Amino acid sequence: LRPIVPTSARVMFVPVMIGYAAGAVMPMQLGELVRGWLGARRLGIRLAAAFMSIALERVLDLVSILLLVAVTMAFLAEVSPVVSTAARLLAAVALGALGVLLLLVFRTQACIRLATRACALLPNPLARRALEQLDAGIVGLAALRDPRLLAIAAMTSLLQWTFMFACVWLSLFALDVSVGPAAAMLALVFTVIGTSLPNSPGYVGSIQLAFTLALAPFGVEPPTAVAASLFCRLLAYLSVVRTGLALLPVM
Repeated sequence: LRPIVPTSARVMFVPVMIGYAAGAVMPMQLGELVRGWLGARRLGIRLAAAFMSIALERVLDLVSILLLVAVTMAFLAEVSPVVSTAARLLAAVALGALGVLLLLVFRTQACIRLATRACALLPNPLARRALEQLDAGIVGLAALRDPRLLAIAAMTSLLQWTFMFACVWLSLFALDVSVGPAAAMLALVFTVIGTSLPNSPGYVGSIQLAFTLALAPFGVEPPTAVAASLFCRLLAYLSVVRTGLALLPVM
């Protein structure tokens, strides 16, 4: 968001952590709406710009996870078809989303003309409002024009998902599940896919299903996979929820 308005990690820490806490306890990805709304309110920017910056963050997350998958696969003598299929699915989504964002930033006028034609059937006030939100959203992608900022954001994302991979691996290790890094990576990939969809409060069920499906090819029984998912949930999310709740009075 720095290309839009002067800000810092200290300023953004509060709305981001409250948004993450909301996402951990609310259904249907409502935590992202909370995070975008609080961030826009704190910085005094348009809501669409905040939401589009979150979309860019999500694309960088997918790229980071793909890099971790690639590193994991490089150390495997034989790659599981499940791992390969999951990696290809993530790559297709990441490339498609990144392509759309790049078009919005570097072919802005063409995208606006296309959107104007698409809005021609809408009532004038609604069409005007939609185009205004598109303009504001494109502003939120300004970091794509700054290679330095983009590199910092990508490295931060990679570091974040490296820690998330460590959480998954430690959860399996704590339950004495003897599987390699590929199993932990696949569990992380399936968890990302599962939690990116509309969900129950706290992602209950989706994370358990992700672990069960991911670890089945490695001979892990469903009860053990569910136990590992619960342990991982505590490692990765309990501190986030506590921090977000503690920061609520600040906003």
